Amino acid sequence: MSVRFFSRLVSLLLRVTARAIRILPGFAAHRLGQAMGLLGFAIGRKHRRLALHNLRLAYGEEKTEAERRTIALKSFMNMGQNFIDFCRMQSLLRKDPRSFIEMEGFDNIEKALAQGKGAILLTGHLGSWELMAAAYAHLGLPVTAIVSSIGDPAVDQFMNTMRESCGYETLPKRDATQGVASRLRQNILVGILADQSPRNDGVPVEFFGRTAGATRGPAVFALRSGSPVIPAFAIRLEDPTKHKFIVEKPLELIRTGDISEDIARNTQLFQSVIERYVRRYPEQWLWMQKRWKIRSYLKRKLEKSQCHEGPPSTGGRQDSLSGGARPTRRPC
Repeated sequence: MSVRFFSRLVSLLLRVTARAIRILPGFAAHRLGQAMGLLGFAIGRKHRRLALHNLRLAYGEEKTEAERRTIALKSFMNMGQNFIDFCRMQSLLRKDPRSFIEMEGFDNIEKALAQGKGAILLTGHLGSWELMAAAYAHLGLPVTAIVSSIGDPAVDQFMNTMRESCGYETLPKRDATQGVASRLRQNILVGILADQSPRNDGVPVEFFGRTAGATRGPAVFALRSGSPVIPAFAIRLEDPTKHKFIVEKPLELIRTGDISEDIARNTQLFQSVIERYVRRYPEQWLWMQKRWKIRSYLKRKLEKSQCHEGPPSTGGRQDSLSGGARPTRRPC
């Protein structure tokens, strides 16, 4: 079986599955999503182990092994429910989003866009994040979402077609440098998922007391454009068919006059906001990712920083180049 044929087959199966899910009653659909998450946790050994490993790194002895396992299981279940939400977005938005979404701080977006500089919506893989862009577009906001490739062109096309059918634009991450600047000039709300470790050119930050890489994009775009950065998170409520979108006031950016320092400090500011929400809703975050992987570019930056300033502070916990041991200071 050729790769191209297999890719088309997967895309066809996804479209058929999405149509089948759309005809299910809401509560039944979410029960199915929970079951999919339970199955994923049971058979997805690699991702289950990664999630549990990350929870140990993040919480250490703050939480028991049983508590960490429960969080991981609920995280998988949330992912299953997110797949259901994604497939049902079009049908969900045939009614007023406010009928199943509690909007907190929505006026913060409206006030920011009134300035005419666009706005950066800072968010993460928390709760029902895919639904947030679709709901805001349905409410009349101009929305562009920065998206990463799944690695399969047919699946990427399926997902982006689903997204754009809900009224918002998708912009591939590879085109973000010029694309985001253009959208902000057009007074568009640009959504950026900023809670993953970039493969290249990230910024060292502290996340849950451990060194991690973070994308510099939101800080660079905000500092260059003067556009406000608005933290926003889509939280799933106890009733899985209900949600709460929390939008904070724009963050006050740090400006020292040193652009490199400004990028580093604002990136840390953004990560601290994301961490605050992950700590509040840990069972709704995407724990099955390589969040604390120290990539080669990041290792070089850390070594350079240690050479000039000594080892970074870890808040009393062991930091890691490998997820455990404290970095060794190298001779300058």
